[in-house]
Amino acid sequence: MHYATAFRWPIRPQHGFRYDGTCTCGNQCAPRDRGKHPARKGWQTMGTTDPALIASWWRLVPFNIATQLAGVVAVDVDDDTALAALAPFGPWPITPTQRTGRGWHLFFQVPAGGLPSLAPIRGTAIETKGEGASLTLAPSRHQTGTLYRWVHRPDDTPLAPLPAAFLDHMRTVEHRRARAIARRPPVDPTAPASVVSLLKHRAERAQRTSQGLTRGLYGVRRTLEEAGATSPQVAAAERLWWRLHGQTGAR
Repeated sequence: MHYATAFRWPIRPQHGFRYDGTCTCGNQCAPRDRGKHPARKGWQTMGTTDPALIASWWRLVPFNIATQLAGVVAVDVDDDTALAALAPFGPWPITPTQRTGRGWHLFFQVPAGGLPSLAPIRGTAIETKGEGASLTLAPSRHQTGTLYRWVHRPDDTPLAPLPAAFLDHMRTVEHRRARAIARRPPVDPTAPASVVSLLKHRAERAQRTSQGLTRGLYGVRRTLEEAGATSPQVAAAERLWWRLHGQTGAR
């Protein structure tokens, strides 16, 4: 609740772990997604700063804590190799930083023009998280059993700007991605066959790159939104995604 009242960060419940180590979804999710997928449908718009509503979500279930980034962006660094890959784009300033199960989340000021959510350095476990993206917050529990914890707390560490060299690199990556999207066969959100084709393509990619189903679904959602899909069309595709994988998904 402190995140909502002190920083106005919208908070929502994310599946966590029960005392026996099972995911609060009942282990209906893929192992990689345990403790990291939304606990409710419509999570894209359910983030809130209302203390009473937030308290009600955690009254009976040990959910993890997630935020929909607002007024802040982040760099998700999954391991030591990924951290080393960021070094050439520095120097990196001290900024609010939390330790995750295996890596770090670094929080920054929103740059002019915003920050896209994508993987900026090929072959590394690094993701940028723009406004609206979801991020797990301390003291959530990672599937390794480790608790997320703050290294530099946002209470006493001001948000720093992203290094200029990294922003320049991001703009280059974003330009290449836009060209790749332009070459892609168009996706028609109103055509079921087109949506199913997209789901299969993303599922194959998720398996090939060892991504979890939640990350694969993020790619589906982003592609549909870029194609002009409405919120109900995106939600229908999400439900179909989970059904294709024999799961109920976020509830």
